[in-house]
Amino acid sequence: EGLRRSNRVRLVYPAEANELFVVMPRSMDEQLRAAGANYFEWMPDSLDGGLREDEVFVRLVTSYATPPDAVDRLLAAIK
Repeated sequence: EGLRRSNRVRLVYPAEANELFVVMPRSMDEQLRAAGANYFEWMPDSLDGGLREDEVFVRLVTSYATPPDAVDRLLAAIK
């Protein structure tokens, strides 16, 4: 829900499970990783429209072991 409200990222596919596929600005990706976020860069060739030079396509994964505060910190950094 939090990512859908952001105007800084876009969800590529509907959220149906514990994996979210997101396009975000490359500068945001760098800031999140510098702050300790851990996620996977995904295959941009799987996007219909491709990416702009200043964007990155990532896969965010959670599990039952993911602390809720980790999700909250990521959402706060994206807002």
